[in-house]
Amino acid sequence: MYAANMNPVTFNKYLSKYLSEVLIEKQGDFYQITKKGEQTLEMCEKILEKISEIEELMSANSVLDFSLAELLPFNSNSNKGKRALKEYV
Repeated sequence: MYAANMNPVTFNKYLSKYLSEVLIEKQGDFYQITKKGEQTLEMCEKILEKISEIEELMSANSVLDFSLAELLPFNSNSNKGKRALKEYV
C-alpha cells in the first residue's frame, strides 16, 4: 500500500476485489499472486504493449490525428476519433 502510494480505502477495495477474483491469495501474513493472477497480468501487459504499438503507428501517420483512447467504446465523450476514422476510410 505504501509503495504504491495508495490510501487505505482504495487499497482495501482492490485487495478485496483481487481476492474475490482469485488473482491473489493470502498465505500466512503475506499475499501471493495466483496462477490466474499471473495469466491476467501477462494478458494486461500484452494488451498495453499492443496499444503502445498501435499508438506509435498512428502517430507516424499524420492522417490519423487522434489517440487510441478516443476510439475505445467506453469513451462516450469523444467523437473526434470516430470522425477521423470515417474520414480516413
